[in-house]
Amino acid sequence: MMKQRLVCMVVIVTLCVMEVALAGFKTDAPVLVDDTSFAGSIGGARNTADDFSAIACGDDGAIVSCGATDSAGNTRICVTSDPNHMAIVRGMTDSSSLAVEFDGTGTCTSMIHLNGSALQPKQHSLAVEPIQ
Repeated sequence: MMKQRLVCMVVIVTLCVMEVALAGFKTDAPVLVDDTSFAGSIGGARNTADDFSAIACGDDGAIVSCGATDSAGNTRICVTSDPNHMAIVRGMTDSSSLAVEFDGTGTCTSMIHLNGSALQPKQHSLAVEPIQ
């Protein structure tokens, strides 16, 4: 399990680094959830055709909570007050990819986020008409 997560993270980092060499390279990171971790890109989750995929974090200034749901509906959530994790969440954009590990108490223990042009930004699917 740990080896699979490490391989996944290496692939994501490699793809982001490769974007320098491959102009116009694009990828998405589907939401993946297991017993002690979750990962995926915000844009990839938003733009997926399934009804479940989601990944998000919230920050109330004292505590950060992050969670993800994969395409099968499996959901995991963790919370943290670690200042390093809070800084990571505050640096996220709609072009971010996030990988989180957590323990049995639901505390986030490791967090990595990536921004890069290879990652898909979220697409807005609803047109908003001005009120007349």
